[in-house]
Amino acid sequence: GVSEKSSEELSEMLIELVGNSREHAYSDTLIDIDLTRSTYARKDDDSVFFGMNTAILNFSDKLFYKPLKEKISSGIELPQKYDLVKCAYDFHKNYFSESYDERDFFMISSFQDKISGSMKKKMGGRGLTTLITSLEEKADTHLCYVLSGNTVMFLVQDLLKYDDNKLVGFNQSGNYLSDIPDKNVIKKIPTFFPGTSYNLSFAIKKEWTLE
Repeated sequence: GVSEKSSEELSEMLIELVGNSREHAYSDTLIDIDLTRSTYARKDDDSVFFGMNTAILNFSDKLFYKPLKEKISSGIELPQKYDLVKCAYDFHKNYFSESYDERDFFMISSFQDKISGSMKKKMGGRGLTTLITSLEEKADTHLCYVLSGNTVMFLVQDLLKYDDNKLVGFNQSGNYLSDIPDKNVIKKIPTFFPGTSYNLSFAIKKEWTLE
């Protein structure tokens, strides 16, 4: 019952996440995709929805933020867009605290379009936010987050807007360069996860039924 476009976008997202694990975490990846057998309806809507839940995780001593942090501090020549990350860092570091620190800054920066933590390629890909946003736009509701170390980063649909530089602020202002993430984006938990785990859950409208 998933539309062909949604299926293709989910596949592309998984390909990027698996590729990131191989390039950045040097780790194999576990993937679980679940489509709920039961369907659901809303009182004010004749449409039928079901849950599309995906979990992707790797175990590694390379936490999500580390590759980009190491790349930025390596001193190698990088494309001009990385200058925007350095510029943003100079602003964000003034607001580092127990609830938002340097690791979190490089975590949100790793989601930026054309920014990659890989030493093998200077420019990154489309940006995972583009892929997730395209699915979220089709979803009636969703819960998407990334867990690495003891940091959970929630991918809130209203905060995934690109500015003119194709940067995502993860905040109401949509400003990555001079505004820190919204307080609902970064959360700290007592449990430490050694690697990176993605949870992507969507309530998707059922498009068709097998005869």
